[in-house]
Amino acid sequence: MLTPMNAPLWIVYLAVCAMQLALAGGYASRFAREEGRVSPQIHAAQLATILSHALFLALLGLNYREMPLVSWANLASWIALGLAVVHSTTEARFHTGGAGVFVFALAFALQMAAWPSLGLQPEPNRLLQDPIFGVHVGWALLGYVGFLISALYGLLYLALYRMLKARRFGVFVEGMPPLDLMARMNLHAAAVGFLCLTLSLALGVELSWRLNVAFLHDAKFIQSICAWLLYGLLLLARYAFGWKGRVQVAVSIACFGALALSAVAVHLFFTTFHHFT
Repeated sequence: MLTPMNAPLWIVYLAVCAMQLALAGGYASRFAREEGRVSPQIHAAQLATILSHALFLALLGLNYREMPLVSWANLASWIALGLAVVHSTTEARFHTGGAGVFVFALAFALQMAAWPSLGLQPEPNRLLQDPIFGVHVGWALLGYVGFLISALYGLLYLALYRMLKARRFGVFVEGMPPLDLMARMNLHAAAVGFLCLTLSLALGVELSWRLNVAFLHDAKFIQSICAWLLYGLLLLARYAFGWKGRVQVAVSIACFGALALSAVAVHLFFTTFHHFT
């Protein structure tokens, strides 16, 4: 049963889900009609969805009285918001919406998976109540989402490449951006992720000094540094050695695979002061 306290949460939550589903449907319709460019109406719907999603997480945080990152359901919602933000900025730069249906369908699925978070009443957590820590985590999440979208663009690039090579033309081939543009989007998302993770690490170091935390021995910090180095080397190799196309895309996917495996390993097998979900 809804109570007066959580009723607004449910209303905004359902509104965000509906808007994400409508966006995914709009992109699917344009994809089927082979319309590459995105209309101003889609851009307006993106902005409304992002702002509504941010409002949902803000209300959830007010309900928790701390940053809403106490469960995997919370994390799913943050990732869904990050997907919308990073893809929308990439789309605005490259003026193509071919991949939007895949991104917003994934965002919708993740936000649907976030519904258990609405009924939680977590215990107060000192870290999650610190606004600086919240900014630190926000940059980290955007960084990892940037890497996720980079890998998604990479997978779409490889699927498109194989279909073109096999001369299998159809809705997917006609609706997707050209290969060179997909490769640029892949690199752009990786660069956004790298920049956001850099800001997160810098803020995290400052915060650790302030809280007197031995961050150099923390497994999550070490894993984040390794991810930062991996993507830093990817960007360096792209501009120093001219990596592009399939090589660049394949390496970016491999980097994300290593990142995902290391994150799971840290969560399951190591002790870290970052464990609050």
